Amino acid sequence: MEWTTNYKRYKMLLSILAVVFLIWGAFGALGITKTPYSGYSLSPDNVVTQVRAGSPAEAAGLRVGDTVTKIDNRPVESVADWYERGRPAIGSVGSVTVKRNGGEQTLTFHYAQQPMADILASSGAGVLIGLAFLILGLMVYLKNPTRLSTIFCELSLMLALLYLPAPYIASPGIRRVTSAVISLIVGVMLATLLYYCLNFPRTKEVLASRPWLRQAIFVIAPLLGLVFALINLAAPNISAGNSLLLSILAGVIYGGYILLAIMAVIDSYLKSSAEERSASGLNLMLLGVVVGLGPLVISILYHTILPRAGDLPGERFWGITGIALPIGLALALMKHEPAPTTAKAGEEATT
Repeated sequence: MEWTTNYKRYKMLLSILAVVFLIWGAFGALGITKTPYSGYSLSPDNVVTQVRAGSPAEAAGLRVGDTVTKIDNRPVESVADWYERGRPAIGSVGSVTVKRNGGEQTLTFHYAQQPMADILASSGAGVLIGLAFLILGLMVYLKNPTRLSTIFCELSLMLALLYLPAPYIASPGIRRVTSAVISLIVGVMLATLLYYCLNFPRTKEVLASRPWLRQAIFVIAPLLGLVFALINLAAPNISAGNSLLLSILAGVIYGGYILLAIMAVIDSYLKSSAEERSASGLNLMLLGVVVGLGPLVISILYHTILPRAGDLPGERFWGITGIALPIGLALALMKHEPAPTTAKAGEEATT
């Protein structure tokens, strides 16, 4: 009865959302090569943490440890100015105003095109992982619409939207609204991820015996997402100190959710026999979660504890490991809940 009455009704809605997100990602992919490149990274409190060799920023004389006060003559503390600035054109003149040795100076450079390695490591990986989530999430659900496959499909669609490149929107107002929606989705997605891991392959006792825990899961991270959404909409000035505090808060809560999701899967794995692990797909689930989310957790915790530290070796390429997550989760769910045969489905449809 679950297969025919409880979750099949969402087929149309989830399919439409998948098509919309696919179109969104397609338009975003068309603009990948138009993204400008300057070659430096900032900490949440606007201190330069990395200057890439051979980049426009290096040529301009930017140094690690500089405190940036303006980008393209717009104060970095102004969220509104950030949206008004828009996307610089490749080849256009950019500037960074920095505090260094007690003085302030403005460095100029020309925005370049992103190096191919960066395109492949960020946008290319995002397209690959986003499509994997979109296709596998919808496919698993359509084959067998159960409670778990519905949650997995919802999770996959949100992750697909976040991974697929977003199209550039010229209007500052629409960009604000779009960023606000994305911020809220991040919080809901993390709550859904943790909830799914606590329910696979069966609901954990800690969740079943504490009904309030589910509400807590879907309040804390989404509430922080709402805070960031309101910041995007209101576009206030945010001091370097407040920006750092918000970054640490996000690292603790968002990173904590991901870490708890990994721990939930590890706990299920350790408490299951070898036969149960194989039959329920826990082997595949564990592999997908650890490989797909492990590097992300390390990166989040590292930059939360050391916000002014540069990237870890090869960190910009770590994102590609995320492809293990949709594959591992989908294969595990298909093994745990195999699609009913045509005969079985026909029998259920007549009950």
